[in-house]
Amino acid sequence: MLGNDEIEKLYLEKRKPLEELASEILGLEYRDDAEDIVQDAFVRLCENRDNVKSVPTWLNKVVENLSWDFLKKKAHVGPLDDVEEADLAAEDGGLEDLSVDVRQAVLELPVGIRRVWQMYWVDQIPRMEIAQRNGISTPTVNRALGKAKRYLQKRLGDYFEAA
Repeated sequence: MLGNDEIEKLYLEKRKPLEELASEILGLEYRDDAEDIVQDAFVRLCENRDNVKSVPTWLNKVVENLSWDFLKKKAHVGPLDDVEEADLAAEDGGLEDLSVDVRQAVLELPVGIRRVWQMYWVDQIPRMEIAQRNGISTPTVNRALGKAKRYLQKRLGDYFEAA
């Protein structure tokens, strides 16, 4: 069982790397919330200290999950900027229906994932540049695009062609 002194020592040791992990997921827009997410993770550690086997791994996963949950809660903030109907529509039949369906599905994405998706698919910005502009790593961009793809495939079914 972890005592309070051990948790405090762990907090001082792991706080910065965990904040960096949260910031990588949150992007520049919500970077200031990374500290709160890490603190929430340590509160959860205190509540579950008897059940946690690998504390560093557990903390990483909790911070990651809390960060994605935070973005999901922010997902319905504002419209998808600068996305034209034609940008989202297929070139053949069903143009209007597909555009509306795609627009709605994209708006349902968490804001961080939506931002990455828009930059990549609509603005056609390379992955490395997306990472630099958002202060995140290229693997995080790739994970966000993968999550968007899986969600859109599931949500849109036959309309969505895998890239």
